[in-house]
Amino acid sequence: MTRMILTLVLFASCVVFPATGMTQESLSLQDRVRLENEALRGSEAAARRIALYHGTRNDKLFEYWSWIGAENGDGISQFNYASMLRGKSDAYSKIRAIYWMEKAAQNNVELARDELEKMRNP
Repeated sequence: MTRMILTLVLFASCVVFPATGMTQESLSLQDRVRLENEALRGSEAAARRIALYHGTRNDKLFEYWSWIGAENGDGISQFNYASMLRGKSDAYSKIRAIYWMEKAAQNNVELARDELEKMRNP
């Protein structure tokens, strides 16, 4: 289930935002360290890029860097993080999923608006 959600999240990121160039890519260790440092200092783009790098490699790191990107204000990361939380079974995750999906919708992520409607009216 988690792998299916992750695949859908990555697909949605690339389909909805093709101009960002955010696709599965190879990054050197030096680039990863640089991007991680930039993300931890508030860079939306760096957090999104490092999250997508980990997308099919490590679910926990993908979730972590999506969370960092969400906190940094990146709409794509907010959508991705909300989608992951939505797939969890506990009530707190479901509540936070709605919160982050609302943030993504406020950041003009069109797909987030559609998903938010589904979440509010299951």
